[in-house]
Amino acid sequence: VQNITLPTDSQPPLFITTPNNRIETINRYNPDTGTFEVTVHYVVDGTPWGWFPSIENPDFLSMEPSRGYFFNTVGTATWTFDPRTT
Repeated sequence: VQNITLPTDSQPPLFITTPNNRIETINRYNPDTGTFEVTVHYVVDGTPWGWFPSIENPDFLSMEPSRGYFFNTVGTATWTFDPRTT
C-alpha cells in the first residue's frame, strides 16, 4: 500500500459522501509531539476545492497507511474511500 496525496483544486475526491462534501476535517495523531494534526476540506459554492493543512502542520498533505486518522463530518453521511492503488 502506498501513501496517498490528498486532492487539491479540482482533482477527483478520495472520499465520496452522500450527501456530498460532508467530510470537513481529517485529524491524525503525531506521537512525536503528542498532538493532533488537521487538514481541512474546503468547499466553495458547492464545489470542492480540496484539502489544505492548518498552519501548525503544513506537511499534512497525504495519508500514510501506517497511521491512524479521525474524520469529522458535518451531519450524518454515508461515505466510501477510493484508495487509488492502481
